[in-house]
Amino acid sequence: MPAGQLRALATVGAALDAAGQDWWLFGGWGVDFWVGSVSRDHTDVDLVAWQSERAAVDAVLRAIGGTPGEVDDPGLGAAYELDRCLVELTFLVPSAAGGVSLPFADGPFRWWPEPLGEQRRTLSGVTARVVPRGLLIQDKAGRRGDPSDQAKDAADLWALLG
Repeated sequence: MPAGQLRALATVGAALDAAGQDWWLFGGWGVDFWVGSVSRDHTDVDLVAWQSERAAVDAVLRAIGGTPGEVDDPGLGAAYELDRCLVELTFLVPSAAGGVSLPFADGPFRWWPEPLGEQRRTLSGVTARVVPRGLLIQDKAGRRGDPSDQAKDAADLWALLG
């Protein structure tokens, strides 16, 4: 379903840009945009946005036909189905020490020590603002409990470093 996910990403990105909302692509698709090709199948499109803009982002996604879905931690993220594609958002807050943090209920976790920047990459005619390559490497080099997640992370890390 890469073509459908890329179309959904293009639609969401254009709508968020038109609304003046900050957003960044990360996860497996972020890796693919950095390496310039589709490296594996994806189950979703992962985006990050500012928690302070959550209501505006929700309004944009609903306006383009996104249907809200279930997420593991509603305080941290949101999910939408758009054209049979899952688009998951994680919300960020500025870190007191600089960079960005994930706003967990028990306190913020500093995710990246620098601003996420304005880097845009293009893949198959779709342009997206992406998180820094170093952030993706950091995330993919970490350990997760689920073996299938670890396998995806290892493939993504290989693609980033290859």
